[in-house]
Amino acid sequence: MMNLTISGYMICSAFALSLAACDQKPTAESSPTVLEEMINNECPLANSSNWRAWLNRMPGPGEPKLHIIGDVEYSEPGLTASFSLGLLDRRRPPSQRIMMTVQKSDGAEEIKQSVKADFPALADDYQSIVIVCGDDLVATVTDIEVAQ
Repeated sequence: MMNLTISGYMICSAFALSLAACDQKPTAESSPTVLEEMINNECPLANSSNWRAWLNRMPGPGEPKLHIIGDVEYSEPGLTASFSLGLLDRRRPPSQRIMMTVQKSDGAEEIKQSVKADFPALADDYQSIVIVCGDDLVATVTDIEVAQ
């Protein structure tokens, strides 16, 4: 027979609760963002092209900025894209991952759209900019201009 201390009992209880939580699946009733999560993972892009990236290190006020721009074609009207910084790997020079999120937007009726984003530069130089949407690789930009 096994003797459990109070702390052992609490650890076992916490473990059991965490396993029980894994079995719960979100439904439309339990989570209003299920549709948004599905859109984000599937990335409803029909096409994308003309991706460019440049690093602005011009002297003056503010910090250096990383700029990206490209053209996207959505699979349906009413969608728009936003961007956030992802991982910066440890290579020298590093690659910067940019996360693109596509969401529904009131008033966005065009299927084709030029998109752009600006971020603080986390490196002095980049090997590549990798743009990812959901589980899809959208583009890899390796020719990164530097304005000094």
